Amino acid sequence: MWSSAHRKDVLAGHVPMTFDLIGNAMNNIREGKFRALGITAAERSRLLPDVPTMVEAGLPEMQAGAWFAFFAPAGTPASAIAWLNKEANEIFSAKDVADRFTTTGVTLPFGPPSLLRDHVDADSRRWAEVIRRAGIKLQ
Repeated sequence: MWSSAHRKDVLAGHVPMTFDLIGNAMNNIREGKFRALGITAAERSRLLPDVPTMVEAGLPEMQAGAWFAFFAPAGTPASAIAWLNKEANEIFSAKDVADRFTTTGVTLPFGPPSLLRDHVDADSRRWAEVIRRAGIKLQ
């Protein structure tokens, strides 16, 4: 759903709404072409502080979002993982880099590799349950 085609369809009045990344929608929001109704993040966005989360809007299970991560092959030495994690945390926390992400609505949670592992595990369990309950089958 995060495509320019969906934004164009909303702007043209072909569809009433879309889900989009905050950074992709910000120009249309600023210009008054889009009205942000809610965000699916766990916390309000610094870019849209007056827009409630979907949890605040009464939809507690509607929490999702795009995330990005670095992955390495299984069996990569722990020392290499620790070095990559340290370097990535330093690079992405540098003010100029962090500012570029922040202006697009992206928050960067820093931490040890176990934080990512726990996030991936939780996301996998959550979406597996959604797929199971909806009866979605791979075709």
